[in-house]
Amino acid sequence: MLILYLINLLAYFYVQILKLRYLSKFFKKEDRFFNPFNIIFISQLPVDFLRVVVGPLFLLENGVSNKYYNIAIFCSTLSFFVDYLLLKITFFVSKKYTFVTSSFDFSIRENRIKVASRFFIFYFLFVYFY
Repeated sequence: MLILYLINLLAYFYVQILKLRYLSKFFKKEDRFFNPFNIIFISQLPVDFLRVVVGPLFLLENGVSNKYYNIAIFCSTLSFFVDYLLLKITFFVSKKYTFVTSSFDFSIRENRIKVASRFFIFYFLFVYFY
């Protein structure tokens, strides 16, 4: 049962990182690490680690050998994987058929987007820690 738990843990974090790498490839090289997806992942990583790795050791009677806990980790891994597949399909379809690019003709200044994104990142971090 311990081997099944370790396999579930590796798959859980691997699929999360796979999804994160896929989303990060849409940013420029200098912004690949500091994008909204990475910031959310890094802020949720301690919570996920405590919930998945440390939690069963203290909260469950059988610890990591509880089969229902392993099933729950497997189901959340499957949900992350399905999420990843849906993201790939959505981005593939949106490259071909986008309503915004075909209907409107306006330009967005890159500097304004960077200023707005930094404002919202700091705002969300402030609210998160508050």
